[in-house]
This record gives sequence, C-alpha cells and structure tokens, in this order.
Amino acid sequence: MISDNAIGSFVPSLQALVQRIRQECLAMQEFQSGDEDVIGGVTTVLDETEGILDELKGLIDKIAADDTLSAVGKHQKVTVAVESVYSRLRFVQKAATTRRDASESAHREAYAIPKSPGDPTVSAVYEMEIRQRVRGLPVQDRMRLYQHAVETRNITVLNAITNPVFADEFLSDPTFKNFVDRVDRDHLEAKEPTKWARLETLKRAAEWLMLLGSAISLAMENYGKLPTFPTPPVGKADLKMKDQTAPPAKSKSVDVPPKEQAAFV
Repeated sequence: MISDNAIGSFVPSLQALVQRIRQECLAMQEFQSGDEDVIGGVTTVLDETEGILDELKGLIDKIAADDTLSAVGKHQKVTVAVESVYSRLRFVQKAATTRRDASESAHREAYAIPKSPGDPTVSAVYEMEIRQRVRGLPVQDRMRLYQHAVETRNITVLNAITNPVFADEFLSDPTFKNFVDRVDRDHLEAKEPTKWARLETLKRAAEWLMLLGSAISLAMENYGKLPTFPTPPVGKADLKMKDQTAPPAKSKSVDVPPKEQAAFV
C-alpha cells in the first residue's frame, strides 16, 4: 500500500483535504443557507480533483508493486507521474482566483452607496456641512449617527462619512472603522439575506480553493527534485591583518656607532 512507501505518500493527505472541504461545503449549504450555485461550482472542482488524485494513487500503487524496478527507478517513474498530474491540477488555483475576484466584486457591489439624491452641487455642499458637524463629535456620537443613517438609509449622511476623499479622516480610527463594518454587515444580513448568503459563500469558496491549490502546489511542484541553494560569490577580502610569521623590522639604531667608547679597565 502507498501508506507503507515513501513514494507518493502525500496523496492520502490531499484526498483527506478534498473530503474535509466537501463536508464544509455541504454543512454551509445545509446549516448556513449557502448559495447553491456557488457551492455547486466548488463541488465540481472537488469532484474533478478527487478523480485525478485517485488516478495518481492507482498509478503510484502500480509502480510501487513493480518488482522489476529498483527504489531509484520507482522514484523516477513516480516523479514523472506527479509532474504530469500537477499540470492537470493547476485549474484548482485558477478556480480559486476566479472565486476570489468574484468575491471582491460582489463585496464592492453589496456595500456600494449610491450617489446622494438631488442636485450634485447642493448635495456636495450638504455633505461638507455634515462632515464639519461630525468632526466635532466624540466617537460614541459618530457611531450613533452612522447607525441611524444606515437604518434610515440616509444616503447623504453615509456619503459624507464614507466618501473616499475624506474616508481617512473618519475611518482611520480603528474603533469607528470596525463599528462601521459591523453595522454594514448586520444591515445587509438582515435586509438582503440572499445577497448576504451569496457574498459569504463566495468568500468561503475562495478560501477553500486557495487552501486546496496551495496544498497541491506544496506537495507536487518540486516533487523528486533536489533542493538547490545559491552559491555565494567568490572574492578576495583584505582583513588588514599583519603577517605574524614575519620577523619584526630591524631597528636602525643598531647600525649607528656609539658617540663615546667605554674605557677598558
């Protein structure tokens, strides 16, 4: 069995990951009203991935059972098989990217605030007056003002506070920013549950497929290849060290005759 061999030992863990994601998909659809179309798209990717992994497992089992091959020969054959299968599984990462882009687009659309009603010039002046008033409010009063604007759908107030040009002025405070995000999520979930469900399902779908794609890449991309490390450049370095083996320089005073000659007794 493959579990008893070093070659291809990553396949069961990938198969287990596919099953775990499948269970999470079904649980979200059943208990969290997940979007059926999005869930269906993910399970289609899982079905195809599972089929390819089953095919790879069968091939590795066959190679492992071939007594005519040495350990090195088996490893080489499995490496070729893994490279071929990895190229076929690249669609998982592409599917993950597609869901991520769809999630980000749906998020922008769901939380987009329409333009303020009426004449644009008048609305701009009104929004400026609102910002001047908001600047002098403590955080708690800003929170109450924003929550009331969301509940009553006061578009002018919402635009005044969340206008991208002035957003940093009000949303740079993490406490207020987190409150704004929570109020927006709660309102969307309560007032537009279908849109909320699709948004959450797209987000989870991107996370699931990103996880699966990363696991496949980690296990297969460099399978059977020896790691390579960059060779450091060869050069010369002057350490400014003295040659301790050389004798010290001869003192010149040795060659100077004395000025006075000592008398002999």
